[in-house]
Amino acid sequence: MLRRDRVLRGFDEECRTAVHEGLKDSGIKMRTEMQIGRIVASPGDSKGGKAPYQIHTPLGGMIETDLVMYATGRTPNTAGIGLEKAGVQLDKAGAIAVDEWSKTTAPNIWAVGDVTDRINLTPVAIMEGHCFADTEFGRKPRKGDHHDVPSAVFCQPELANVGLTEEEARLRLGEVRVFTAAFRPMKYTLSGRHQRTFMKLIVEAATDKVVGVHMVGDDAAELIQGLAVAIKAGATKAQFDATVGIHPTAGEEFVTMRTARPEPAPSRKAAE
Repeated sequence: MLRRDRVLRGFDEECRTAVHEGLKDSGIKMRTEMQIGRIVASPGDSKGGKAPYQIHTPLGGMIETDLVMYATGRTPNTAGIGLEKAGVQLDKAGAIAVDEWSKTTAPNIWAVGDVTDRINLTPVAIMEGHCFADTEFGRKPRKGDHHDVPSAVFCQPELANVGLTEEEARLRLGEVRVFTAAFRPMKYTLSGRHQRTFMKLIVEAATDKVVGVHMVGDDAAELIQGLAVAIKAGATKAQFDATVGIHPTAGEEFVTMRTARPEPAPSRKAAE
């Protein structure tokens, strides 16, 4: 049951659709744009032929189920430890406010990791901790870089990305070129499975710089981890094109996309 129309809000829209359709194709029934009003433990249990839980929606619907996993998000665990008294500023959600050096509003207190609600990933927390240690104790001042951080969602199909989504790129950069590839991996053509892979490159038109790489499919995280180095180094689409692919691999698609997707025609309202 999802409050939104698709899974994985915040990721590239086409990738969200690819994951959503992949989950449906695997046999998962997706109930979208639905809220949970209450969860009731019903009499009896599944052994007696009755599911132990009832999921009630605000509009009066009810679903019986054997198990509930309710993902409601998370908030920083900062309450009740005296941060306010120490002069540490918190935001409305309880996250610790820090500057680019991870320093709080108290002169002798720093904070790193999820508690600062910057990018809530373990490797990011490690990077922030290393920067703090190098700056304060190693005599090598450096700030944490939160740009072009790769990430992955280990669902089936797997999703991974680095850089901007298409939506973010259009808002920030203006004109972009988008390259996509969708295919069934060779091993699945032999096994008869219908699982597909989707890949996407976002390129800034003015500079030819690749500003976003996205993938849905097997080993997406492994591939994106390597490509994150290229994105961090500022690689251009021409450099991607000049790279020889390894055949047959899924990864070769990233260096053989030659034709940008046609841009949608502007709407009459936008033209006016």
